[in-house]
This record gives sequence, structure tokens and C-alpha cells, in this order.
Amino acid sequence: AGEGSACALLDDSTVKCWGYGNNGRLGNGSTNTQSAPVSVSGISTTTQISSGYNHSCARLSDGTSKCWGYGGHGRLGNVSSSSSNIPVSVTDISSVAEISAGVDHTCARKSDNTIWCWGYGSYYRLGNGDSYDRNIPVQVGQ
Repeated sequence: AGEGSACALLDDSTVKCWGYGNNGRLGNGSTNTQSAPVSVSGISTTTQISSGYNHSCARLSDGTSKCWGYGGHGRLGNVSSSSSNIPVSVTDISSVAEISAGVDHTCARKSDNTIWCWGYGSYYRLGNGDSYDRNIPVQVGQ
């Protein structure tokens, strides 16, 4: 669950979200608020989801990731700071084993156990040694 919305991973590997729809945080191609679950567009092989404050991200069965919702500070990881009401691919990351969305950023553990983060870099929250926002994943500790 995020701030004002929630998502669920279903047995058929699809995702449904409901609640406040601003900035596209429900991922269904709209910004409308929904009182009942709506299908997230374009993802059907989801193995994990995680919701942050205004965005959500999914790990797909092929090891890639997609995010949707508010894109400020680069939190969708797609070389942009624009919001998206449908899932967009996270740039330059594969072999994702786990994903976790925070308030303004997201981190992923790859199958080689390296950690990669993107989004709001203030307070050194991305773990890469600086406090800059990153709109693509950067390796923690590098």
C-alpha cells in the first residue's frame, strides 16, 4: 500500500490497484480515483510489487522492472522526471531479484546481490555517495 492507494498482485501474475488516482498512481492509463480495483496496464508476468508514496514498481518474471505514478525526482527510473499513468520500464537494470519502493525512491537487489537505487537522492538515500536525484538506477556503494 502507498499513500492514498493500494495494489495487489493476483494469482495470475497481474496487478490491480485502487484508491487515489492522481499522477497515474493506479497504472491503468487514467488519473481518476477508483473505489474498486482496476487492472494495471501492460504487465502480465509480475512476480512482486511495491508501492511508495505516489508510485509503484513491479518486478517481472524476466528480471526486468516497471514503475508507474508520480515521476518527480526520477523515481520511475526511466530517464525522466515525468509522471506516467501506465507502467514504464526501468532503464538499464536486469536480473532483478527484489524491489522495494520508498517514499521518493526505489531500490532493487539484483540476482548478483548488488543493490541499485533511483529517485530522490537527498540525504544520501540512494547510497551511492552523493545527494543528487537519479532518474536511472545507480549502484549502492559505488
